[in-house]
Amino acid sequence: MSGAAERFWGELRRLYDVAGAPPLSRLVKLGKDQQPPLRLGVATIDDWLTAKAVPGHRSERYFKVLIAFLQARVPQESAYQKRSEGVWLQMLAAARGERSAKRGGRPRSAQGLAEASMPVRGPVTLPPDPVGFTGRSGLLEELLDHLDPSIQSSPTAPVASAIVGMGGAGKTALAVHASHRARERGWFTGGILFADLRGYGHSGPQQAGTTAEQFLRALGLADTAIPPTFEAKMDSWRALLDRLAESGNPLLAVLDNAATAVQVSPLLPGPPHRVIVTSRHTLSALPAHRVEVTALSLHEAVELLQRALRATRPGDNRVSDHPADAKRLAKLCGRLPLALHIIAALLRDEPDRPLVDQIADLSDARTRLEILQYDDVDEQGRPLSVRAAFDLSYSQLVSDDSERARAFRLLALAPGSDISTETAAILLDRPIATTRRLLAGLTRAHLLEKQQSERWAMHDLIRLYADELSREQANTDQRQTAIERLLDYLLTSTRAANSFLQFVHNAGDSQRFADRHAALSWLDDEYECLVAAVRFAEDENLLTVAALLSLALSPFLNWRRHIEDWLEIAQVAVRATGATRNRHGQATALNNLGLVLRQVRRFDEAIEAHRESVSIFQSVGDRQREGGVLHSLGLDLQEARRFEEAAETYQQSVEILRETGDRLGEQKALDASGVSLQGVRRFNEAAELHRQAASVFQELGDWQCEAGALTNLGVALMELSCFEESLDAHIRAAEIYEDLDDRYRRAAALDNQGTALQGLQEFSKALNLHQRASEVFGEFGDQHRRAGSLDNQGTALYRLRRFREALRVHQESAQIFERFRDTHRRARAIGNGGGALLRLRRFDESIDAFRQAAELYRQDGDLHGEGRSLENMTIAHNERWRAQRVN
Repeated sequence: MSGAAERFWGELRRLYDVAGAPPLSRLVKLGKDQQPPLRLGVATIDDWLTAKAVPGHRSERYFKVLIAFLQARVPQESAYQKRSEGVWLQMLAAARGERSAKRGGRPRSAQGLAEASMPVRGPVTLPPDPVGFTGRSGLLEELLDHLDPSIQSSPTAPVASAIVGMGGAGKTALAVHASHRARERGWFTGGILFADLRGYGHSGPQQAGTTAEQFLRALGLADTAIPPTFEAKMDSWRALLDRLAESGNPLLAVLDNAATAVQVSPLLPGPPHRVIVTSRHTLSALPAHRVEVTALSLHEAVELLQRALRATRPGDNRVSDHPADAKRLAKLCGRLPLALHIIAALLRDEPDRPLVDQIADLSDARTRLEILQYDDVDEQGRPLSVRAAFDLSYSQLVSDDSERARAFRLLALAPGSDISTETAAILLDRPIATTRRLLAGLTRAHLLEKQQSERWAMHDLIRLYADELSREQANTDQRQTAIERLLDYLLTSTRAANSFLQFVHNAGDSQRFADRHAALSWLDDEYECLVAAVRFAEDENLLTVAALLSLALSPFLNWRRHIEDWLEIAQVAVRATGATRNRHGQATALNNLGLVLRQVRRFDEAIEAHRESVSIFQSVGDRQREGGVLHSLGLDLQEARRFEEAAETYQQSVEILRETGDRLGEQKALDASGVSLQGVRRFNEAAELHRQAASVFQELGDWQCEAGALTNLGVALMELSCFEESLDAHIRAAEIYEDLDDRYRRAAALDNQGTALQGLQEFSKALNLHQRASEVFGEFGDQHRRAGSLDNQGTALYRLRRFREALRVHQESAQIFERFRDTHRRARAIGNGGGALLRLRRFDESIDAFRQAAELYRQDGDLHGEGRSLENMTIAHNERWRAQRVN
C-alpha cells in the first residue's frame, strides 16, 4: 500500500479479519468495561475499519485495548505475525501526521511531522536507485517482507537478509532498490547506511572494524570520539544501535560485496534494526534469510534491455520493433544484468545500429567475453566488464583452494547443459566424495548451480570464461587427457547400457549396470549430455570417438523417439568417418543415417544413403552387413510404396543373410518382406511370414523384434477379417512393449487393438484406445502417426453414429497428411470424411470428397483404393437423387 494512512488501515482491517471479525457491538463493550469507561460508538469504530478515519489522541487508550483484544483472538495456527503496541502506535502516529499534512494543517507530533515530510531522520548514504531497474518482483517482495521493522519477529529470527548469486547477477542493484523502497515507506527513521566491503577486491576485504568506524562517522560521531580498538568500536556501534531502538528509530545497514561471514557477523544488530548483505558466496555461517539471485527470466531480460536503451533516448524502439532480435540478444547475454547493461551502453553509443548487428558480434562464443565490456564504471565504481566481474570470483577461488580452481576450469569441458556427480568424477579424475565436495564448494561460490538428482550446471557466460582459463592452463590441467577420459567413459557406458535395450530380462552388461532399469535410467538422465558429447568430440577433432559415440547412442534415440537429435548425430558420424577415410565405418554411418531419414519420411534420401552403404560394404567384402543394409533399403522402398522393388530387395537380403548364417537378420528381412506383400494385398502369404518370424524371434529371445512381427501379423489378420486373432496378436505386442518400457510402440499397439475391436463391433472400446494412442503420439511429437490414429478415431465415431465428430477428426487427419505429402493416407482420411458427410446428408460435399480421394489413390497407383472411392461416389450420387425426388 502507498501512504502511512493506507498502510495503517490495511493492517488494522487485516488484524480484524484474522481475529474473526467480531461484532462491532462487542468492540464497543470493550471500552465500557475499562476503568474509567471509554465511550466510543459503533460508527467511530466502523470508520476506522473502513478507512474513513484514524483514531485521535483522545481515543488512543481505547485503541491500545482494541489491538490487545484483537491480537489475543488470532488463532495459533494463523500465519499472521503479531506486532508490538509500540509498532502500532508508530503506525498510528504516521497515519495521523500524513492526514493532517494533506488537510493543510500541522501534524500533532514531531514524529508525525517527520513521517509526513521526510520518512527518514537519520543519515542516508545509499547509492542512487538503479536507473531502469526491472524484474525481480518476487524477490523484491520477499526481501521487503523481511525488512519491515514493524513485524514482530521471534527472538531467534534473523535480522539480516543475504542476497547471494554469481557476479553480474544484479545483487547490489536489488539491495539498493529494496533499500530505496524501504526508505519511501518510512521504515528506517534511524538511517540507512551503505558500505562496500570489497570482499573480492585486489586490495583485500574491508574488515568489520573499518566498517563500524565508517558507520559511526556517518551517524555523527566526531573522529576524536571514535575509539581506536576493534572491541571499543563494536561497543560504540552496539550502544548507538540500542539508543536508536529505544527511541523507536530502526536503522538499515547495507553491507555490499562481502566475501566471508567474518566481515559481517560482528556488525549484526538486534531487532528492530535490519541488515542487507550481498555476496558471491552463500555465507552459510551467517544467520540470515537468503535471497538467491540467478539470471533474469527472458521476459525480464528484454524489459531491462528496453529500459536501459530508453534511459537516454526515450524514443529508442529497437527492442519493441524487433522483439525476436531482442530475445536472441538477451539469450546471448545469458540473461545476466551486467551483460545486458553493457550491451545497452554499446547500443546507446550507436543509436542507429540494428540489434541484429550486435547479435552477429556476440554469436561467436570465442570473442563474446571480449565484446561484453564497456569503457566506463558502474554506480559503485566497478568496471563494466563481464570478464572483470568473473576475474574477481576466480581470484578468490585460486586464493582459497587451487584444487577447486582446477575443477572449475575442467568443468567447462562438460558436454551438455549440466553434469552428474559421477560423470564429473571421471572428468576430474577424483573419487566421488572428493568430487562432490569440490562441486559443493563451487556452488557456494556461485560459480556452479546445483540441479536436481545430483546434477550441476554452469551459467553460459561463466562456462565461456572457465573454458578460456582451461585452454590457458591446458598443460597444467592435462586438458586433453581429461577430454579423452571423459569421452571414453561416455562411450563405454553407452554401449553397456544399450546391451539392455531390446531385452526385458537382464541380459546386458551387468558389470557396468546392476540391471536393465539402472541402464535405461542412466541413458534417460544422460542423453542430452551424450548428444552434446558427439558434437564436442567433433569440435575437438576426435572424429573416431565422435562416430563411435554417435552409432552407440542411435538405438536409444530411436527407442525414445528423440528423432531430431538422432538425425543430427547421424550426420556427424557420416562426416567423421568420411574425414578419417574409414570406409567400413562410413558404410555403417550411412546405414544409420538412412534409418533416421526414413523416420522423418525423407524416403528418397534414405534410399540414397542405404544404396551407398550397400555399395561400400560390397566393395570391402562384408556380405553380412550388406545383407542387413539391403533389409533397411527394402523398408525405405516399402514406405515409398515401391512394393515390387522392395520385394526384390528383401529377397536379396534374405539370400545373403541365409548364406552368412545370420538367422536373426534373415528373419528380420522375411518379416519385412511380409509387410511388402501386404502392400500388394497378398495377406495370407504375409501372415505366414509374420508368424514364422515371431516364433523365431521368441526362440532367440529378441522381444523387440517379436513384438514387431506380432504387430505386422495383427495388421495382416485384420485384412483377412480374422479380428479375434488379430486382437490377440496386438495385445501380446502391447504387453511386450510395456515390459520394454517403450511407450511409443505400445501406443501403436493400442491403436491397432482399437482397429481390431472395430472389426469385432466394439466401437466404444476401440475409440478409447485410439484416443489414448493419439495422446501419446502427440507427446512424442509424431504428428504423422497421430494423424493415422485420428483417422482411426473417426471410423469408430462414425460407427457410433457421431458423424459430426467423425468428420472433424477425419478432416484434421487429412490436413496433417497433406503437410507430410502422404498421398495414400490423405486419400483414406478424405474418403472416410466423405462417408461422414454422406451420413450428414451433405451430398455435394460428400461427392467431392470421394472424387478427391479417388484422384489421390490414382496418383499413388492404388487401383483398389481408387475403385472403392468411385463406388462410394456413385452411392453418394444415388442418395442425392433419392433425396431430391422426395423433396
